[in-house]
Amino acid sequence: MHDTYANLSDLVADVERLVRRLASTGKLGDSVEELERRMARLRRHWRACRRWAPRELRHRIRSTDRYVHDNPWTVLGIAAAAGFLIGAAVASRDPTIR
Repeated sequence: MHDTYANLSDLVADVERLVRRLASTGKLGDSVEELERRMARLRRHWRACRRWAPRELRHRIRSTDRYVHDNPWTVLGIAAAAGFLIGAAVASRDPTIR
């Protein structure tokens, strides 16, 4: 997940550099200002996601773990049904399985 954050952060930085370079040419006029506003909004959203996503992921993992421990037979039934359905779907598409 850290690589994803790093790659997206690099992308945001590259786009910001491109916007600044375009702004310095003066050829785009008001378009550059709109791009700068959008980039500022994207930066704020990106920072919020970087804070929110790891906490949310940990919360969901804990909730799932708690549910599995509290309802092992239900989870086992769901897993068996899913395995049966996947097996049936594969078998119906492959004529060599019969």
